[in-house]
Amino acid sequence: MGDGAETEKTVLELWYDDQALHVHARCETASMDRVRELAARKTPFARDAWGDDALELQVDVQRTKSRYKHLILPPNGIAVTLDGFNNRQVQGWRPRVDFKVRLEDDAWIVEAELPFELFGRTPGEGDTWGFNSMRVNPSEPSQYVQWAPTFGDALRPELFGEIVFGGPALDRAADIALYAQRAAARKDFFFATINDVQ
Repeated sequence: MGDGAETEKTVLELWYDDQALHVHARCETASMDRVRELAARKTPFARDAWGDDALELQVDVQRTKSRYKHLILPPNGIAVTLDGFNNRQVQGWRPRVDFKVRLEDDAWIVEAELPFELFGRTPGEGDTWGFNSMRVNPSEPSQYVQWAPTFGDALRPELFGEIVFGGPALDRAADIALYAQRAAARKDFFFATINDVQ
């Protein structure tokens, strides 16, 4: 909802090379038995499974703020991909996505190499993509946590954060202030436009 913090830590790292976007996520939880059970299920994550543990990535390559690629990476290692737009999910984007899941005593780890060809574009120096990550975690009061808050509706690309490829390193204090400013603007936008109620 944008005003709380996770109760179980999620650490997400992104980096890239000439070929791919790389993802490493460590999802801590006290409920590893639940995660182990999900990892043993070898059926694809489906709409009815929403609410089960998963790491989700949403990428708006052209910063349209309306269309994005949505990747769901659950503990069983079977990726689900969706094409999203205007707060809707569309089936049909089914590229092969390979990723690894490793289970530890108190966390599950996701490691993914996402070739840029998945997204139809290789970023250039200074390119900016819309991006959000979400961890679905039934142990959280709201069932999930996000990097860029979308205030209760996760499928809102106009509220995603941004990733900059090869841009200059930002001063940490300035970066935090800029993020706070953008978060406030997203919240104002959300509350002014939800259900067309002013």
